[in-house]
Amino acid sequence: MATLVLSPRAVLADGPERVVFSYSAPPDCPAEADFAARVEAMGAHIARASAGERARHFEVLIARTGAGFSGTLTVVAPGGGAHVRSVQCGRCESVAQALALVTAMSLADGPHEREGAQDAGGPRAEAPAAPSPGQERPPDPPLTNADGDASGGLAVLASWNSWTPSGVGVMAVASGGTHLGVAASLSSVSLQDAQHPSGQQATLGIGQGLAMRLGAVASWGAPWATDEAFGFVLQAGLRASRLQGAKWNLSTSGQDCESQWSGGGVGFPSAPDAECRSGPGAPTTWLSLSPYLAGSIVVQIAPTAPVRPFVGATFVWSGNDVGDSGTYLTLDAGLSWRAW
Repeated sequence: MATLVLSPRAVLADGPERVVFSYSAPPDCPAEADFAARVEAMGAHIARASAGERARHFEVLIARTGAGFSGTLTVVAPGGGAHVRSVQCGRCESVAQALALVTAMSLADGPHEREGAQDAGGPRAEAPAAPSPGQERPPDPPLTNADGDASGGLAVLASWNSWTPSGVGVMAVASGGTHLGVAASLSSVSLQDAQHPSGQQATLGIGQGLAMRLGAVASWGAPWATDEAFGFVLQAGLRASRLQGAKWNLSTSGQDCESQWSGGGVGFPSAPDAECRSGPGAPTTWLSLSPYLAGSIVVQIAPTAPVRPFVGATFVWSGNDVGDSGTYLTLDAGLSWRAW
């Protein structure tokens, strides 16, 4: 928390400087009373001038912009000189806190220094010309935070593969025009590995377990932008899995067993009948570690809401649990919010 030590100019002989004060902000921003309390916490006080009293005018204006909020403090001296300070950030509370600090500092300076500089012929800051009736106000500058970037945030999601729930995930991105961050997911996986090498014993492995992905993220637009409904998320990292099951030797004799090897023995429509398996099966554990790449198309609902639901489709390429690689598609749904 910032602590402000006021100069003697902040308190006049008859008490604190009296000013004309106005405050305007969106409903989800700090209210005027909260803003005044922030100024008080920094050691200053907003004392209201009476109607017609010669006093400085303080105008605080906070508005929503493309990816967050923009705020200005305009201080107009009784003689007409003006000074404008601007703040931009992804969170309205941060904008209000910064403007409260600037307001407290300006109250601490008091009116004397600015008016004295004007009498001595010093430079005088002029207030920006107000637009004439019918003239459109120029658009607000793009929102940036202190580093010149849009806000970062979090997202949690659930995934479905072939319309069956398959896993959960979380993403966290830092601020930036391109959001960079990390992603992690955990999913259930199953394996049905049929091997029918020429001249060798045919085998079938069946297992089930978990797979985890951990990677880097680059995101554009949704699900963190507040002015775009669509976005794209790219991931790259490592996939690790552990499955447990059994492996059987298979019999290919007999018409019933041979029919189950349709497709060249690469896979089965379903697990072969028990009579085609030889023996109880040997307990087997499959472990794998491989790179993965993933790309998601995201559509978010209510982009300007603090917490926004989104849906998406993710296309994944990775190694699998038997030493090969492949691609698959998942459907995703989740919630995202800007966190910093």
